[in-house]
Amino acid sequence: MGFNRITGSIPNEIGQLDGLTTLGLEHNFLQRTVPHSIRKLENLGELLLLGNQLSGRIPDIFGNLTKLFTLMLSINNFEGTIPISLKYCKGMQLLDISHNNLSGNIPKLTFGQLESIIHLDLSSNSLIGPIPSEIGNMKQLVELRLSENSFSGDIPMELGKCIQVTDLDMSGNFLHGTIPSSFSSLKSLVNLDLSNNNLSGTIPQQLKDLPILKTLNLSHNHFYGEVPKGGAFDNITAISLTGNEDLCGGIPQLKLPTCPRSFGSVYKGTLRHFEGFIAVKVLNLQAHGASKSFITECKTLSNVRHRNLLKILTSCSSVDYNGNDFKALVYEFMPNGSLENWLLANELDEPRDLHLNFEQRLDVAIYVAHALDYLHHGFEETIVHCEIKPSNVLLSDDMVAHLGDFGLARLLHEVTSYSSVGQTTSSAIKGTIGYIPLEYGESVQVTTKGDIYSYGILMLEMLTGKKPTYSMFREDLSLSKFCMLALPDRIFQIMDPNLLVLSDRDHRKIMQNSNMECNIQECLASFARIGVACCAELPGERMDIKDVFAELLAIKQKLSTFNIVI
Repeated sequence: MGFNRITGSIPNEIGQLDGLTTLGLEHNFLQRTVPHSIRKLENLGELLLLGNQLSGRIPDIFGNLTKLFTLMLSINNFEGTIPISLKYCKGMQLLDISHNNLSGNIPKLTFGQLESIIHLDLSSNSLIGPIPSEIGNMKQLVELRLSENSFSGDIPMELGKCIQVTDLDMSGNFLHGTIPSSFSSLKSLVNLDLSNNNLSGTIPQQLKDLPILKTLNLSHNHFYGEVPKGGAFDNITAISLTGNEDLCGGIPQLKLPTCPRSFGSVYKGTLRHFEGFIAVKVLNLQAHGASKSFITECKTLSNVRHRNLLKILTSCSSVDYNGNDFKALVYEFMPNGSLENWLLANELDEPRDLHLNFEQRLDVAIYVAHALDYLHHGFEETIVHCEIKPSNVLLSDDMVAHLGDFGLARLLHEVTSYSSVGQTTSSAIKGTIGYIPLEYGESVQVTTKGDIYSYGILMLEMLTGKKPTYSMFREDLSLSKFCMLALPDRIFQIMDPNLLVLSDRDHRKIMQNSNMECNIQECLASFARIGVACCAELPGERMDIKDVFAELLAIKQKLSTFNIVI
C-alpha cells in the first residue's frame, strides 16, 4: 500500500493479519504511533513505514518479530532512544531509522548482536556519545550511515573488521582523534565521508592503497601534513580536503603549499641500562643534505646545555639490514607531548584533562623565550632555529617546556663568502607555512629576527587558540592583525575560552573586585602586545628576545599578586 495518500493512523486490528510476511505502508500520510498489536505478526519479514508522519517512541515490540530482516522507519517523527529489544531480531539485514528525532546513545547490546546486518542507517537524528566498538561484530555490513548526529569520541578501530563495507558515512558529527589504521583493511570501500568533524592527525598513506575507493571526503576537519599520492588521491574530482588549513603536498591540482622537509621521523623507544623512554629521530637519508644535517646537528647539540632545550642523549651512525646508511639522534622523551597536542585538545574541548590555563601558557612562553635567548646570545655561536612552532615545544612531566628539533638550525659562522655577518643562507630552510616571516619568501636568508617572528605567532596562537593558517586569516587579516585590532578592550573576546578556567572561589573574588578584572585584562593585553610586536612586518622593528623575556617575567610577577589560579 506504499506511495498512496492514506491518512489517519495504522489500525490496531492490523495485528489480526498474523499470516503477513511483508507490510508496506511507505510514503503515505500516516500519523500517531505504531500500534502494539503489530507484535502479533510473528511471520513478518519486511516492515516498511518510511516516509510518513508517525511519532512517539519506537516501540519495544519489534523484538518480538524475530523473523524480521527489513525494518524501515526513516523520514518520520519518532523520538526517544533506540530500543534495546532490536537485539532479538538476529536475522536483521536492513535497518533504516534515519531522519527522525531520536536521541541518546547507540545501545551496545543491540548492535553487538545484529551480526547479519548489511545496511544500517542512523543518519539525521540527534544521537550522542561514542560509536560503540561492537559495530565491528557486523561482519556482513555493506553500508553504514551515521551522518548528521552528535556522535563524539574516536572512530572505533574495530570498524576495520567490517571488510565487506562499500559505503561509510560519518560526516557531520563531533568525532575526534585520527583515522584508524585498521581502515587499510577495508578493501571493498567505494565511498568514505568523514567531513565536518573534529578529526586530526595526518591522512593515512594506506588510504591510497584501497583499490576501488572512488570518493573520499575529509573536508572541514583538522588534518595536517602531507596529502598522499596515488589511488583516489590522484583524482581531483574524487577527493575533497577543503577546510583543513594545515595540509600540504598532494597532486598539483589541489594547489596546496609544498610540504617542508625537517629530514626524518621520530619514534618512541627504550635503551638498555637507561631509565625511562627515549625519542629517536631517524634521518631520511634520501633527502638532499641529510648527512650534512646530521653532522651539523651532532656537533651543535653535543655542546648545547640549557634546561629549556631538548637534551640529546646520544647519536648513531651505522648501516641498516639492507646495507643502507642509517643515522639517528636520541633525545630524552617528553611525557606530556607537544604544545600542539595540548592546544588542539583545548580547541576540540576533549574530555581529557589537557587544558592549559593562562599561567601555564605564560610559563611556556617564558621557557621558550629563555631557550631562544640562549640560542641567540648565550651560546658560543649564534644559532637560528628556523622551526619554532607548537609541535616543536615539548613538555616534561612537570610541564617545563623544552624547545626541540634542531634539524633546520644552522650555525651562523657557516656562511658563504657573500653573506653578511649575522645571517646565513640555505635553500633547504623552508620552515612551516604560517610561522615563517614574509622576508623568507623573498630571500633564502635566515636571521634571528625570523625566529622572533615565529615566536610571536606561537604566543598569539597560545592566546587565541587559533592557528595562523585558519581559513579566517587571509591577506587582509592575519593572526597578528586579528589580535592587534582587539587591543586592549576586546582581549576577552578573542582569547581561547579555555584560557581562563576559574574555580568558583576565584570567580567570586574577581566578581567582587573590579580592579582585579582590569588587572587580568591588562596582563592578557600585555601578552598580546608582545606577540604582535614580535610579528612586526619589518625585521628591524621586532623585539629582541631579551626584552621579550623581561616583559613576560613582569606579567608573571603581576599575576602572582592576585592570589588566584588563572
